[in-house]
Amino acid sequence: MLVHPTARIGAGVAVPAGPNRIAEKPSNVVALVTSNPPAVSIIEFAASALTRKPGAMVEFDDFYLAYWEHCETIGGRAVAPAEAVEQTNKLCAECGIRIQRRGKKRFLAGVRLIKSTSNSQRLEPDAAERKNA
Repeated sequence: MLVHPTARIGAGVAVPAGPNRIAEKPSNVVALVTSNPPAVSIIEFAASALTRKPGAMVEFDDFYLAYWEHCETIGGRAVAPAEAVEQTNKLCAECGIRIQRRGKKRFLAGVRLIKSTSNSQRLEPDAAERKNA
């Protein structure tokens, strides 16, 4: 690269000073392109994957694993576990789901995971619930 004697050096690229500036594409610029799919909302997943069940408990790790598998199934990207914990805490606070701690483990109390999140499964009570109704 030829550098004019009156040129300023900025960001590793010679930039001619004065009125005769020549636009030169820097060789060290990399376009930031990502092929990552957008993150799947853990709150939307919870709305379709959890159902209230008195006395039931779901360990957070099991909930996150079900969420991660859901993301894989639909070709989406799961949020990081730390972000999932934060979003799940907000969801539980807003929906009145208690979080119980047992040692290092966290449990969502009073809910259970639905085996399938298809609409027909979500809308119909399971056999035990129908029997108790």
